[in-house]
This record gives sequence, C-alpha cells and structure tokens, in this order.
Amino acid sequence: MLVGFSAGSTTDILARVVGQKLNREVVRILGLPDVKERLASLGAEPTPATAEQFDKHIRAEIVKFKKVVPDAHIEVR
Repeated sequence: MLVGFSAGSTTDILARVVGQKLNREVVRILGLPDVKERLASLGAEPTPATAEQFDKHIRAEIVKFKKVVPDAHIEVR
C-alpha cells in the first residue's frame, strides 16, 4: 500500500464512464421502433432515464412501499 494513493478514485471514474455509456445504449435501444413495438405488445412502457432520474425514482418508490408493505400486511423475508 502506498501512503496517499488511492486506486478507488480511478475505479470510480471508470465505473461512471462505463455506466453512462451503457445508459446511452439502453436508451438508444429502447427507442428503436421494433423494440418499442415488442415491449408494447408485452404491456411494458419503457421510460428511459439518466442514472440520476432513475435514482430519484427508486428512492421515491422505496418511500412509497415502506408504507404500502406493512399497511397491506405483506411479509418481507
């Protein structure tokens, strides 16, 4: 181990770049007419989003279901 050196920051940057590229490709693919048609035939409505938008959505869902689950007497294992 080198004092004052952290490889984590390089890994974090690489992960962020890979994640952004993957997100762009997923958004592009979800926009293809045949993919949209296939998903619609399955009853799915894709909502492409940035990582930040997805994070905000998931956090809101967690808040919502933290109330729904106990109110509906759903057992969490």
